[in-house]
Amino acid sequence: MKKFLSLLLFLLVIGSTSYAQDEYRQYISKGDSCYDAKDYLKSAQFYLTAFEFLDDDKIYSGHLYNAACSFSLANDADEAFKYLDKATTNGWRDVAWMKKDADFENIRKDARWEKATAKVQAAIDEFEKDLNKPLRKEIFAMRDQDQKLRLQLRDIRKEHGYQSDEVQAHWGKISEVDDRNTARMKEVFEEYGWPGKSLIGEDGSNAAWLIIQHSELEYQAEWLPLLKSAVDKGEASLRNYGFLLDRVNMRTHKKQVYGTQRMSYGDGVSHIYPIEDAYAVNERRAKAGMGPLHNFEAPTKEAYAKQVVEDEKLYGKYLKEAQQLAKTKKYEAAADKFSEMFKLGITRPAHIYECARALALNGEKDMAFNYLTSALAAGWTNPKALKKEKSFKEMRKDERWKTIMKLANK
Repeated sequence: MKKFLSLLLFLLVIGSTSYAQDEYRQYISKGDSCYDAKDYLKSAQFYLTAFEFLDDDKIYSGHLYNAACSFSLANDADEAFKYLDKATTNGWRDVAWMKKDADFENIRKDARWEKATAKVQAAIDEFEKDLNKPLRKEIFAMRDQDQKLRLQLRDIRKEHGYQSDEVQAHWGKISEVDDRNTARMKEVFEEYGWPGKSLIGEDGSNAAWLIIQHSELEYQAEWLPLLKSAVDKGEASLRNYGFLLDRVNMRTHKKQVYGTQRMSYGDGVSHIYPIEDAYAVNERRAKAGMGPLHNFEAPTKEAYAKQVVEDEKLYGKYLKEAQQLAKTKKYEAAADKFSEMFKLGITRPAHIYECARALALNGEKDMAFNYLTSALAAGWTNPKALKKEKSFKEMRKDERWKTIMKLANK
C-alpha cells in the first residue's frame, strides 16, 4: 500500500467539496482504517463503495492502487489485477514502489504480474519521452520525503502526544527538509519559471505545487505570479493556483477568492475564511474545475455589498480600540484586538505592521516575525522605518531579521 496525506492529494485530483466527493473521501478513509486493522476484504469493499461516487476517470490512481493492495492481501488475485489495471489507466506511474510493495507478495508468482509491471513501465516510458526526466525524478523525490515525514509525524503524535519531545524533535527534521526543498525550488524557479506539464508532466507540476505548500509565506507570495503565468499558458492547473492564491491571501489577511481555506478561531469549529465577492464564488470555482462549496450558502450581491459596509465599520472600530490599547502599553490586548480585526479579511498592510509592533513589545518574537512577514507580503515597504523602530530592537539580533530586511528592500 502507498500511504498519502490524502486531503491535499485528493484535492489535487478533483479539488472540490461537493456531497459526492465528501462521501468518496469518507469511504476512502474507512478503507484505509480497515487496511491498518488488517481487515483487508472489508478495506477493499470500502474502497469500491467510494469509487461509486465518482466517474471512473476522476478516481485517484493511488486509491485504485490501494484497493488492489487490499484485494491481494485478501487473496483475491483477480480483483487485485483488475484494480492494478484501473490504477495504471488512471495514471499510476510508481513502478519502483509497486515492485517492492510487500502487499503483492501473494500475486508476484502469478503470470499476470510481469504483464502488469510491464504495462506500468510502458506507460511511464511513453509519458516521459519528451519530459525532463532528471528534474521530474528529483521533484518527486522531494515530494515523497515531504509526505513521508508528515505521515511519520502523525504516528509519533499518536504514540507520544502532541507536545512530546519526540514530536518536537521530528518537527526539527521536517523544518530541515522544508528549508532544503525551498532552497532547491528557488533554483528551479529561477531556471525554468514554474515547472509546467510540458517540462515535468502534469503530475510533476502538481508535486512542485505540493512541495511549496510548506514554504515560507514570502516565497509563496513570490512564486504565485509564476504559477499564474503557467496557468495562462496552459502549463499548470487553475485549481492549484486557486488554492495557493487563497492561502497567500489568508496569510496576508486578505479575503480569499475560491473559498479553499478554512480557519478555527479557538472555538473548535472550522470556519470558511472570508471570501471576496462571495456571491460569485461557485462560478469561479466551476471555472477552476472545483465543485460548489459544500454547506455554504452564497449571499446575494446586495447582501454581500451590505456586509462589506458593515465589516468596514467594524474594522474601524476595532482599529481605534487596538491603537488605544497599544498607546496605553496594553500590548497583549492590542495584539488580540488586531487579530480580531484581521478575521474580517480586510487588509491594511500598515495595520499588520502595527500588530507586529505590539507583539514585539509584548515579547512574542515569533508571532511578531510572522506578522512582519505578512505585512511585507501584503505590500508594506519602509526599510528606513524598520531600521529605526525601537519595538524591534531585540528582534534585530535574530537571524530572521536579515530575511525581513531583504524582503523590505525588494
